[in-house]
Amino acid sequence: MNSRWKETFIFICFVVVAAALWYGHAMTSVRTEVVPVRVQYTGIDSHIVFGDSLPSTLSVEVRDAGQRLKTYFKDQPTITINLHSLLEENSEGIVNITEDQLRTNINSVLQGTSKLLTINPSTLHGTFYRQVDKQVPVILRTQITPAPEYQFVGIPKLQQSTIQVFGEASVINQLDTVYTHIYSLENVKDTLTDWAELALPKGVRANVEKVAFTAVTERFTEKVFVLPITCVVPDSSLTIRLFPYEASVTVRCAIRDFNRVSASDIVLTCPFPTRKEERLAILATSHNPKITMLRTNPSYVEYIVEQKE
Repeated sequence: MNSRWKETFIFICFVVVAAALWYGHAMTSVRTEVVPVRVQYTGIDSHIVFGDSLPSTLSVEVRDAGQRLKTYFKDQPTITINLHSLLEENSEGIVNITEDQLRTNINSVLQGTSKLLTINPSTLHGTFYRQVDKQVPVILRTQITPAPEYQFVGIPKLQQSTIQVFGEASVINQLDTVYTHIYSLENVKDTLTDWAELALPKGVRANVEKVAFTAVTERFTEKVFVLPITCVVPDSSLTIRLFPYEASVTVRCAIRDFNRVSASDIVLTCPFPTRKEERLAILATSHNPKITMLRTNPSYVEYIVEQKE
């Protein structure tokens, strides 16, 4: 048994040594690898659109020692091509980047010992055209629900009211508003800040893909008052009796505004009947901005109209 383990151990040692020798040879020997090179384009005006998209990565065949080739995969080389001179003042046209131009750019990011063999694609070719732009208002669409015992402090607000859109003149000239996709969220507490995606019409693009918004909620409480109901009688020869003549009204306000709300802030009225009606609706009104909701109980009253003697 010990003899078998000894033989296995020796075999494993041979394998490890062989692998180490192979790896050392691979790292020092010269060979060829296909290296991905990223391409960044600059000098492109916001109004420019490419009919044929230019590639973002090139496959470059490079010859060098294995250890040097390995660095290209750890830190992928990137070249920058400025297209400003090819695009300026032209409403449409063709972009052509020759192989010689690409070789110059790629060699500038390779190590001095590396030899550039082939580039795929060997040339860059694409058509472009210029679009018109317009500044338009953006409208936020949401389905946001506050958590229980919370209410909104105003409506959710966008952090920017307009965006810049681009497209064909026939489309942009008819566009006057851009909406967001519906943003849905439940049980919101305190302050919510997030992004809503734009719902752009077909053939239209914008300078941003999303817009930021803020929705603020706060805890609320309620107060209940019992108040008389008034009704304006249009004819002095008539009088009206209401049953009941008073109602309870529930008032909602922020907890911090509880002591700033009083019965004098609320008025309960009902309209004088213009035709024979069984009941009259009670209307609760207030000019106190601290009050965010009014609810009456009951909601209707019965009445009798009498002729004065």
